[in-house]
This record gives sequence, C-alpha cells and structure tokens, in this order.
Amino acid sequence: MITSCKGGVGKSTVAANLGHTLALMGKRVLLIDLDLGMRCLDLILGLEDRALYDVSDVVGGVPVERAVIAHPSCERLHFIAAPYTTERTVDADAFKAAVGEIRDSGAYDYIVVDTPGDIGYPFTLACSVADAALIVASHGPTTIRAAEHTARQLEDKGVTNMRLIINNYDTGDYRGISRGERAGIIDIIDRTYLRLLGVIPCDAAFARAQEHGQLAGVKVSRNVATAFSNIARRIDGEQVSLFKGFKKISRKKLM
Repeated sequence: MITSCKGGVGKSTVAANLGHTLALMGKRVLLIDLDLGMRCLDLILGLEDRALYDVSDVVGGVPVERAVIAHPSCERLHFIAAPYTTERTVDADAFKAAVGEIRDSGAYDYIVVDTPGDIGYPFTLACSVADAALIVASHGPTTIRAAEHTARQLEDKGVTNMRLIINNYDTGDYRGISRGERAGIIDIIDRTYLRLLGVIPCDAAFARAQEHGQLAGVKVSRNVATAFSNIARRIDGEQVSLFKGFKKISRKKLM
C-alpha cells in the first residue's frame, strides 16, 4: 500500500509510476485505487475514459477480469478504479477476500494499493491486505510529521513492514539544506524513524507531463525515471545505491 495521512504528498503519482516501472521491468502489476469518492489514479494513468467497473463492483461479485483495465502502452500494467462516490460501500471482509483471491491466482507479481490522504476507512481496508507499506513524505515539516504519525497507525493495524519514499525533493537547494532552512535526507529519516527506500526529485517537466497522463520516462525526466527505477529494483530485491544513475546531483550535499 502507498500511504500517508497527509494529502498532497504525491501518493497516487508514486503508485502509478512505481507500478508502471515494475511492469516495464517485466513484472505483472495490478494497481487498485482505494481513494473512494475522490479517485484520481485513472487520470494519472491516462485511463479516465476506460473504467466501466470499479473496486466496489469487484467486491460485489463482478469478475475481476471484467473490472481490470490493461494499460494501452504497457501490457503488464493493469488497473482497477475506485468508485466515484462514497455511497457505494466496500465491505471489508469481501474486499479482503477479493484481493486474496487475486493474489492467490498468481496472475500478478505485485498488487499496489493507492490510498487517500487520511487514516479513515479506505486506509483500514488497505491495511487488511497489505504485507508492506510505502509511506510518502516530502521536505515539508507537516508531511514529515504525518509520515511519523502514519507509521504509528500502521503498526496499530498490524502493518510493520514500512519504508519511506521522499517525493518531490528539491535536489538543487543545497544551500537551504546546509543552512538548516530545509530538511536534508538524514533529517527526514531521523524525524520519521523510517528506513528510506528512495528519493524522487522535484521536476517541473514531470509535473506537467502528469497532467496529461504521461508516466515517468527518460524523455519526460531522466532523474525522475531513474528514481522510480531504483525504487522498483530495491523492492524486487536488488541492492541499488540511493542516487545511482542520477545526473548533476551531489549526494553529499543532499544528506
């Protein structure tokens, strides 16, 4: 599950691009949007006009293969949308059973669940099926505090395998970090008490591309694409250094 109790940190962006990167690596990936009533993962994926069914339909008995949308440019990446409204409830036991059936089918190597920016009912649903949680934060002190709080909530719900992803990190603000005006990577780790999985740099071109359903790639932003590649490879068991392949970034100055 991709999570944070703070909105606006880029959870859906991380979910979409991480899923896409894993699929490009040859993994079979299913993305599930659990942002009930406020879905946006379909927009980021460029699939807003393709969703006929959603996760509430799957829980209600619609066969998974009818609800799953295959990404047109990445055959191994599949997606199940969230309902447009919260009026369509998702039963907790039925959701857990449905995800368990998908997992046990062996159709996917990874199931990535996107969650909203709170610790409400969808958060609890995701916790019921998650074997790992990726907590998203950024430079800001409110997002760092939210990451720490999210970790406590995850532990309370039995999710103990947690990692931190620092998103939208301004890799050019060396002076602000050295002066203590902005949190460095070590500061963020110390404040959240979480093990770091990866850092995704801030990039205006990538942000613009996301508005048009374009996912991370070398043509959009080399460093952002590299960041997601490094994270995906770590998830898949490889040992990859934090800034491997990054261009024009000083690792020492960012720490």
